[in-house]
Amino acid sequence: MELGSENQNYSPSKVVDIKSIERELKNLWKQLTEEQEGEIKQPVTRVTVLNLIIYAPGETTYGRLNETVAELTKHHPGRVVLIVIEPDAAPTTLDAQVTAICHPTSGGRKQVCCEEVLVSAGAETVKGLPSLVDALLTPDLPTALWWRDLPRLDAPLFNRLASSSDHVILDSLYFEDPVKGLFQLDRFIKSNRHTSFSDLNWGRLTPWRSLIAAFFDVRDFNPYLFKLNDIAIEYGLGPRSDQAAPARAWLLAAWLASNLGWEFVAAARAEDHSERLLFQKGDRKIAVELRGQITDETRKGTLISVKLSADADPPAKFIVSKTEDRHRFETREEIAGVTSIGKVDRVDEFTEVYLVGAELELLGRDFHYEQALDTVAKIAAAR
Repeated sequence: MELGSENQNYSPSKVVDIKSIERELKNLWKQLTEEQEGEIKQPVTRVTVLNLIIYAPGETTYGRLNETVAELTKHHPGRVVLIVIEPDAAPTTLDAQVTAICHPTSGGRKQVCCEEVLVSAGAETVKGLPSLVDALLTPDLPTALWWRDLPRLDAPLFNRLASSSDHVILDSLYFEDPVKGLFQLDRFIKSNRHTSFSDLNWGRLTPWRSLIAAFFDVRDFNPYLFKLNDIAIEYGLGPRSDQAAPARAWLLAAWLASNLGWEFVAAARAEDHSERLLFQKGDRKIAVELRGQITDETRKGTLISVKLSADADPPAKFIVSKTEDRHRFETREEIAGVTSIGKVDRVDEFTEVYLVGAELELLGRDFHYEQALDTVAKIAAAR
């Protein structure tokens, strides 16, 4: 099946019986390397550097994931096990399709190929999926689980698949209650120390964290970092004025607190649904406000600006914000009433495939992320 790109191709999918998956995969590779109708195909090299399990609910998701899987395997070739739960299928449904995903090398003289097994399951067969997936994994290779749905941390399927994986990728964007979700995730990670965890929402914060840190890389501004006393993080409410602060806002506030050694003191929610947090470092008190702003921004969890104020002589403010058209970041410093416009960078709308690919590059645990989660957990316990 052609994906709309000259560089990514799927072989025809074949529906197979679960018990014969491995046999059909061998047949698939044999067919790819044989001559067809007297014409020799491009030489095929089979490459597998990891096992990638993708959980994607709803059968319609598969079509949308084709290009994502193809793009991921271009840089991370491996055996992909794509699990699709079909809510409208017969409860006892359990079947599979095997597919080869091939990418021409530079010059196009040969193809690098890997494989995908699409497993479709009904409601009653879900409980048998972990053992099936375990049997499909290529031995002695690292295993990553991308959970492309609300992470239900207490669900047996998630627990079993996560326990079989070296790396779990999820997205706190899906959390209906961000603070509760992050609190539960913190506890789950602490009980699974052998597994590394990645959060795509944390990846979306990368430009914000980089631009904030860049202020204080400047020698003249660095002393202000230790005199910050008031932080305002603004996010778009979109059509809902009662929207809770998104996970991204909580994680950014927690990142500042955990890296700067602020101790959490208290939290309160105002009538306008903003969250007010109080931290302390020695004798210095630091107020952090997560404030919703009614805009035409409709994307869930979108940040608008971060304002850091320092109680110093002279007083100073450091601001990272999106421009009015939302297409660029702007940084500003306001010191002694004088405003300086810093860099204006294009807002990179990270695609899902970019974020997942970046997380697959990471080796080991992300301790900065875990420290931020721990800070959110302390706030959640006190609310």
